[in-house]
Amino acid sequence: TDPISNPLATLLEIAYSDAVVHVPIERAYRLSRYRAGDAAVKPRLSRVKGEAWAKAKRKVEANTVQMAEDVLALYATRETLNRSPFDPSAEGMVKVFAKSFPFE
Repeated sequence: TDPISNPLATLLEIAYSDAVVHVPIERAYRLSRYRAGDAAVKPRLSRVKGEAWAKAKRKVEANTVQMAEDVLALYATRETLNRSPFDPSAEGMVKVFAKSFPFE
């Protein structure tokens, strides 16, 4: 258990060559053993506290922020669009169109 942040939590302690990572038991399902098999391209390993790891983390954070901005822009655009409401008299055409498909 981690007596400082949560005295009631049970943690797994994973020791790397340059760092120790604590994973709560409730999140242990996220862990898996890496199996490269016969992969042609082996992944690059980096230190947990190294510059390569920090760079990768910054890149992921930046991409996540960009994706969030894109989604917000999309929804803002959708909010500003004006279109006429569905015309109930066109419902017959919709039914004919739907019946033209070979599946239900």
